[in-house]
Amino acid sequence: MNLVTYQARKLEFHTKGEHTISNQTHDLEAQIYFDSITPGSIQKKSVVAILFKNKPGAANLFFDKVIDILDLPDKSETKRPLKKPINIEDLFRQDANDSYVPFSYYKYEGSNTSPPCEEEITWYVAHPVIDLSTTVIEYFRDIFKDSPVSFYFKLLNLN
Repeated sequence: MNLVTYQARKLEFHTKGEHTISNQTHDLEAQIYFDSITPGSIQKKSVVAILFKNKPGAANLFFDKVIDILDLPDKSETKRPLKKPINIEDLFRQDANDSYVPFSYYKYEGSNTSPPCEEEITWYVAHPVIDLSTTVIEYFRDIFKDSPVSFYFKLLNLN
């Protein structure tokens, strides 16, 4: 983005979307936090927000096959390292045979929505909103009661 290379650091879920589009709220929001790894731009940070809406029976490759929703962090442990590499594109796909379609996005300068509330964050809010099954959304809501849930990427040694 803008000749700066970023590395994913954290994947966070909110059981009530924090962003609205045309005054519409959303049932779940995934936020992927990135830090710049480009020399001279190390202070740059960005977040990609992906919004989900409830649609009974909707399939999603990430929630159905990639992540084990029965092994999520719990109320006492809201942060956990990811156990295996993930492909962020899977958040946009229904199944393994579904081709990834690039998305549009809204962009703005803001701050983090959870502590530490760092400023000067570039936000990208993906559009369109993605359908997600009632089962997955209700499971997240039941376990986390509107507390954000975070997964941390194991950062690679770039030397």
